[in-house]
Amino acid sequence: MNGGGISIETLDRLAHGFSSEDIKTINPNDLKVKWKDDLENVKYEIKKSGLTPKQWGSKINLSEPIDVSYWSDNKHKIGFYIEDGHHRYMAAKILNKTLNVNLEIKVNPITTINPNLRYDDFHRYIFKIFKNNERI
Repeated sequence: MNGGGISIETLDRLAHGFSSEDIKTINPNDLKVKWKDDLENVKYEIKKSGLTPKQWGSKINLSEPIDVSYWSDNKHKIGFYIEDGHHRYMAAKILNKTLNVNLEIKVNPITTINPNLRYDDFHRYIFKIFKNNERI
């Protein structure tokens, strides 16, 4: 517990099966593209470079992590989305390599666990169960 409540890492693991601390690398095939124009710009740059895609990809430094969010909205299904690092994403995809990532989880774990409970109500419920040694 942290500050009177369950830590965000624990809540994320309960809700999603992972926390932002758990995922430091990802396969580019597991990523979704939120900003299609950014990816089109990279494809244009590859074409204009005069290099083969593999030659172009081998010139990209893949050691720096890309920014990824675990996110959804009304138009986008829940998943891992590239926020920043489209060049590195494309290079890793071309070269079939994993990417280092900085992951931010933007999906509320409590509403994933129980959409009818707010933060305080969720914690009261959990504390009540443990206080009374109830079975869920």
